[in-house]
Amino acid sequence: MLDNSKSPKSEQQQQRTSVYEKLQHNLQNDEKWKQEISLGKRITLYKLQGEIGRGNFSQVKMAVHELTKERVAIKILDKAKLTVKARRMLDREISNMTSIHHPNIIRLFEVIESFSKLFLVMEYASGGELYQKLTAVGKLPEIDAKTIFAQILSAVKYLHQNLIIHRDLKAENVFCSSRGLVKVGDFGFSTRLANGFEEQLKTFCGSPPYAAPELFRDESYVGGPVDVWAMGVLLYFMTTGYMPFPADSIAALKRNILAGVFTVPSHLSSSCRFLIVGILKQTRASGSPCSRSRSRTGWRASASWTTRTRRGASCRRCRPSRGATTSPRRRDWPGRSWPRWGSRGRPSRRRRCTRRGARSSGPTASSSTESKPRRSTPTSRRAAAQPPARQTPAERHQA
Repeated sequence: MLDNSKSPKSEQQQQRTSVYEKLQHNLQNDEKWKQEISLGKRITLYKLQGEIGRGNFSQVKMAVHELTKERVAIKILDKAKLTVKARRMLDREISNMTSIHHPNIIRLFEVIESFSKLFLVMEYASGGELYQKLTAVGKLPEIDAKTIFAQILSAVKYLHQNLIIHRDLKAENVFCSSRGLVKVGDFGFSTRLANGFEEQLKTFCGSPPYAAPELFRDESYVGGPVDVWAMGVLLYFMTTGYMPFPADSIAALKRNILAGVFTVPSHLSSSCRFLIVGILKQTRASGSPCSRSRSRTGWRASASWTTRTRRGASCRRCRPSRGATTSPRRRDWPGRSWPRWGSRGRPSRRRRCTRRGARSSGPTASSSTESKPRRSTPTSRRAAAQPPARQTPAERHQA
């Protein structure tokens, strides 16, 4: 008798394989894939396409994942060229990047290690470095610089809340992504504070044009204000197109930074000038530096339209309820406040609320009920609008 224990349905299930299993099979058996791996054109499921940048001990290439088709940036390091100090910095960079997740920080996806090399698979920013954009375009409009600075400030505040100091903030380490999004990267000099935010650091690291005065004084320093100083230099660079302390040598740069003398162009707004001067101070108070620079002025404010309020909603009574759906645009983004759009799609000025009960200021505001006119009800309005009733002859004679 024939053995019919294996049905056609079970054979079809055995023949079915997922896409990931097919890729794993190609990785082990496909001769073309093996040749690409030996030539350095492929790293597991990532196919390398081109070089993005190069450092002292590494090079960065763009790659595409075979399964998700997502573009990533892979940092390739040669183990033989890494010194003891560089290996310690690499371990610290990997540890810090795997512990954080923020929309304005480059994300580390995975680390792949071979016999001779290390591969750091990171998030890819298609717009390139902010430094390249500034050197090609020049100074940015103040509204664009404001948007970028608000995102960098959000990233640095998140790092400081997690007791991580970047120590190498500069235009070369800020990367432009799609739709105006920027991301902070390169955590090679970053460190995690073990004894709280006031812990004293002694290592001089970072780029000299962005270095704070305490780094040139050969003494210990607090890490948070050093990052804030670098943000002030970066803000000056974005809004003017040049550095606040120009110099031809490191010695001249040290003298200029310790003197703290720089000029702010007059074309900047008063709030932007106030913020730059407030950050680039020789003596800065202790505490949370990001919160102080964030509350120093209103210039750093809204980076997106979600911080705006609905047109005409200058008082609480005129704002719609949280669950209201007054138009398709409101339904598209539930829970968010509306932008103030004009008739041609441009932001319009906030209109003064004319509804009774709105907040008012000055001598005209009064809390007494005598000065306010009595509000008519719908019943009284209908009664006033009705015609008078017809009188009988007896009533007319009596009148």
